[in-house]
Amino acid sequence: IFDYKKVKTPKTKKEILNTIYKLIQSYIKNKKPNCIYVAVAGFQLDGHVIYSPNSDFSDVNLKKLLEKKFKTKVKVGNDASCAGLAELYYWKGKGKKNFVLITLGTGIGGAVIIDGKLYKGEGMASEPGHIIINKRMFEELASGKASIELAEKHGLKGLSSFEIEELAYKKD
Repeated sequence: IFDYKKVKTPKTKKEILNTIYKLIQSYIKNKKPNCIYVAVAGFQLDGHVIYSPNSDFSDVNLKKLLEKKFKTKVKVGNDASCAGLAELYYWKGKGKKNFVLITLGTGIGGAVIIDGKLYKGEGMASEPGHIIINKRMFEELASGKASIELAEKHGLKGLSSFEIEELAYKKD
C-alpha cells in the first residue's frame, strides 16, 4: 500500500457513486490509467453490483458507469474476495495453497483460497456473514452493525462501531 485514504461511507447510491468518482480522480489526477480496479461490499456479477446488503448500492452497473466516465477498462470485485487475493499474493497467504480469510466490518465477509485460487462456488460461497446461527445470520450477531445495535440496547446511542471499539479497548 503506497497511499491510503479513509472516507466515511455515504448514505445514498448517488453519494456513494460520487465518492468513488472523487477517490479514483484523486489517484489518477490527469493521467489515464490502463485499468481501474474497484472492490465493493456486496454481490456483483461482471461489474454489476447486484446486491449490497449493508448500503444503498444495489443494482448498480459500476463497471459500465466507470468505463464511461474514465474511458478505460474497469474490473470490479467483491471486497472480501479482493482482500483474500491480496493476502495470497502480497501478505501472510503468500506461498500458501489453502486458507480462509474473514473480513469484519459493517458486515462480515470472507474469501476461500483453494489450491492457490479464489474459490467462488455458486450462490453465497465464502460468505460467512450469511451463515445461520440460532436462526439468525452471523452478520446480525457479530458485525459492526450488530455492535451498534447491542450498544444502543445498553443505552449507548449515536456511536459508530469504531467508537464502540475504542471504548472496548479502554475496558469501558
